[in-house]
Amino acid sequence: MVTAVAYKIIKKAVILRIKHGENAVDVIDSYPKLSDTQRAQMLLELEEEGYITPVEEEEDLPEEE
Repeated sequence: MVTAVAYKIIKKAVILRIKHGENAVDVIDSYPKLSDTQRAQMLLELEEEGYITPVEEEEDLPEEE
């Protein structure tokens, strides 16, 4: 878990990396000090702010034949 200030700094860095074409989940996972709750919150915030599109859940994906 990181402090609120560190969270804001990391979020700005994540946004920059997304704008440069990196995958949001991979970028967020590269910050090991974020708690699972903070990771989920950041993904939700990035979706709400339009930086990423909602990720479909595995069960919603069509089955491969």
